[in-house]
Amino acid sequence: MVSEKEETLIAAHLRLIQEWHSVVATVSENDLKEMVRKHVIDALSLANYVKESVKEKTLWVDIGSGGGFPVIPIKVALPELEVVCVERSFKKTGFLRKVAGNLGLKGIEIIQGEFTSDLCRRNCNVITARAVEEPKKVMKHVKPCIQNGATFLCQTGEAVCWDHHMFHVEHIVDRWTETHLRRGRLSIIQNQDSN
Repeated sequence: MVSEKEETLIAAHLRLIQEWHSVVATVSENDLKEMVRKHVIDALSLANYVKESVKEKTLWVDIGSGGGFPVIPIKVALPELEVVCVERSFKKTGFLRKVAGNLGLKGIEIIQGEFTSDLCRRNCNVITARAVEEPKKVMKHVKPCIQNGATFLCQTGEAVCWDHHMFHVEHIVDRWTETHLRRGRLSIIQNQDSN
């Protein structure tokens, strides 16, 4: 699925996570030994959905980017995508900037702070939120973005709380799900009017 060059960049990202783990705990201690299976493969399972959802000259917004999953592996595989990473932790934001710089990634903006609906004004077409601490709080800010035409690739487990009269919610069962290579459940949430 990835080229040799992409594999080299992803390996560099994983090395940085290992090197910086004692300063910035970007993944759990248990996940350090299984980062490819638990994080990289899971991230890449979203790549086609992100690519299909992003339109020309628009943004992908990743909420709670943490150690760079799913954003870094997908950005490596799809370097043409413009992405904004939103991360609350000052340390993790610094880490993401280091990763982007070391890997030479272009078209990646890293914002330290909370995700708010204001980012919807920046013409984002796809939003990801893989492992956020307060999913219900994040969902409150994501809903206006979807009403403005964005697609939300939801892995938070909160897809059941969406109003199905206003939003189209599609629960994805694909080869990544069937082989248990994707962590959690993926739902694609869009405005009903855009379908």
